[in-house]
Amino acid sequence: MFTMLVRLKADSFDVKVEVINDDNSRQTIFTQQVDSLKPDDRKLFEVVIILLQVAEENLLINIDPDNQIRELFEDNNFFSVPFFIKPDTTKLSHSDYRWQ
Repeated sequence: MFTMLVRLKADSFDVKVEVINDDNSRQTIFTQQVDSLKPDDRKLFEVVIILLQVAEENLLINIDPDNQIRELFEDNNFFSVPFFIKPDTTKLSHSDYRWQ
């Protein structure tokens, strides 16, 4: 979940979230077009990530990746967040198994 704050009026732009793997390959997991935001508006985005294996990855959040909004600085439209998924350490006992 992340929140975006706009300082100036912004018309129609995209928001994209990618997972960057260890080999630098990318997988887009979220895209959304924002129609318009007024100055000082905030918009909340919820992104669900389903990963089923142990991993050490990065999330790249990119606001206006196609540079549709005219800005003085285009290099501040992204944020990278590292994350790590640990292996399951749950130990099962015989009573946890269901025998048929």
